[in-house]
Amino acid sequence: MLVAVGALIVARRSASGQCLWFEDFPRDFLRSEHQTRLLATVLEGRPRDTHTGLPNWLASRGPRGQLLAVEEADGPGSNSLGPDSVAVIMRWGGVDDLCQPIRASDSLGIGMRHLFTATLRADSLWVDGRPTFDVYDGPFADYSASATATSPPPLSEYRQFLGVLPSREEWAADCRPAVQRVQRWLEAHPQASRSHPFNAVQTSLGPACRGSLGSHAMRLERWKPTKPIPEALRGVFREQGCRDDPNVWADLTDAVDGSFIESDAAQWVFICVGAQDWRLLVVALESPPRIIELARMMGQEWDWYAGSAPVEYFAWTSSPDFDSGRWGVPRPTRGVVLLKFISGDRDQLLAFFETPGGWVHVGVRCCNWTE
Repeated sequence: MLVAVGALIVARRSASGQCLWFEDFPRDFLRSEHQTRLLATVLEGRPRDTHTGLPNWLASRGPRGQLLAVEEADGPGSNSLGPDSVAVIMRWGGVDDLCQPIRASDSLGIGMRHLFTATLRADSLWVDGRPTFDVYDGPFADYSASATATSPPPLSEYRQFLGVLPSREEWAADCRPAVQRVQRWLEAHPQASRSHPFNAVQTSLGPACRGSLGSHAMRLERWKPTKPIPEALRGVFREQGCRDDPNVWADLTDAVDGSFIESDAAQWVFICVGAQDWRLLVVALESPPRIIELARMMGQEWDWYAGSAPVEYFAWTSSPDFDSGRWGVPRPTRGVVLLKFISGDRDQLLAFFETPGGWVHVGVRCCNWTE
């Protein structure tokens, strides 16, 4: 099984056995229909988990779980858990270098009442024949609901908070509305927002959303040349003096199609390399072809790519929540022309788009760009 490390990092086993980390998908902060919520009291008894895949002589010394007297259950397996049911939880604290789960070293106090967020095991892996749940380390793994607990907010308030967290589907579509919903709840409950796990959400969910916006935008980018390109476009190349060069990252066949200007004709963006400079061109194969120069650079530094993106691109990159800055640019009505410089530290990216007042460009992922 795979578990989350820290508040925002999701681990997955790769083919090489190494962990892959995704900071823009905070699994620990998302509601999931695959998780069960258990309101339960910790009982005396530490059953041993023999379903470890280890040899029998090691499995008999495997990790121990804890017994729970279940009061309420909601989620997978809840139908088999009524009042007075007894279940087993196995608590996990992280992953090792091979992405294998590590048992949590501590244990919960007997008689303490908690609300757990847990994952039900297949019945073939139950411990001592009882419903068995894995509880992974995270801000919502367990919440103290004991009557003697004075620091946490009431259980009813905590349940309400769980209801406003983003679902996986919301996060995948657009994380911003859900993050704003969580923020409104926290602002309406200032006392709760100062305690754990509410404060962890307040400080971490926003940065995770910004990372998600960036990843979504990059998935919209198209850099692969359109193949094949029409002979008419090759004719434009020749007329413009574009030439092949072994040092050019984008040669005469590297053109990416899109919808950049007001025209029903086929349209392409490409880098035209001349003898002393290069130009970023948009070509609409009208009769005669319409040629628009967007950028011109002198010299022989050819670490550039030309690409395109659909109109939705700026729904992400011009957002105040986007990682690179608050561009506040007007929304385009057609596609976007992209220009990327491959640098050692971080790719620099300019986006060009047409507005009623002419062409506009902004830095989308760009550091120390000189106009």
